Amino acid sequence: MRTMDERIARRRRLVTEDRAARRLRRILTVLAIAGVVAFAAWFVRSPYLSIAEVTATGGSVTDPVTLATEMGIRPGVPTIDVDRGALEARLESEPWIAGAEVAVSWPGTVSITVIEHRAVAQVGSRGSAVVVAEDGTVLEPAGDAPMPVVAIEPATTRAGERLSDRRIIGALGFVDALPRDLAVATEVEAEGEILWATVPGHRVRLGHGTDMEMKAAVLVAMLETDIPPGAVIDLIAPTRPAVRAQPELEGESPGPAKGEVSG
Repeated sequence: MRTMDERIARRRRLVTEDRAARRLRRILTVLAIAGVVAFAAWFVRSPYLSIAEVTATGGSVTDPVTLATEMGIRPGVPTIDVDRGALEARLESEPWIAGAEVAVSWPGTVSITVIEHRAVAQVGSRGSAVVVAEDGTVLEPAGDAPMPVVAIEPATTRAGERLSDRRIIGALGFVDALPRDLAVATEVEAEGEILWATVPGHRVRLGHGTDMEMKAAVLVAMLETDIPPGAVIDLIAPTRPAVRAQPELEGESPGPAKGEVSG
């Protein structure tokens, strides 16, 4: 019976031990990586990296922090769970919020910046009027706060919807360009496509809803002059304003002044 050469046997043992060592190293490496991954997964969701503070700037009518809380973004929640895009979309779905930006600072601060609409006028019938922003966005039902009045029925009164009626947009631009004390005493209405404004002591023919900032500036300048009480001011052509000292008969609309083109 032949026995294995001692050198061959030793060589085989070394090869077997080396293979076992390599397998062990691979197993230990996998376990180490798995441990690191598990620790990292725990750590990013641990109290050490959870939200510590939610702050907001720019909100005077709205409460962005409360809206964030309603979405589950509040102290104690893992910072990694914050979905900036979803929160921004939720904030911008609020009628009063024109734009929102969310910033996440590790380890746990969520900062919200919002830009709110400006309420310009109440639009529609006095019993069902809505507050409307500078861009025509419906904000909320009108309350008792003094505001300019645009007596034109809007196509919608649903908060968050944007009005597209050119007459309303023109009227908003006009009252928004007036000084506040004059604006709150102003009412704009429409006769067909022609806009008329009522200001203290005067009726003002505005014409179509164009050049409204200029028309507002001209009106302010004219009111500082010696205009007879009750006179009708015609601003259909703001570079050539006209004044009619005698008010028209009730139910009549004054035609263009001499030398003017009808709007």
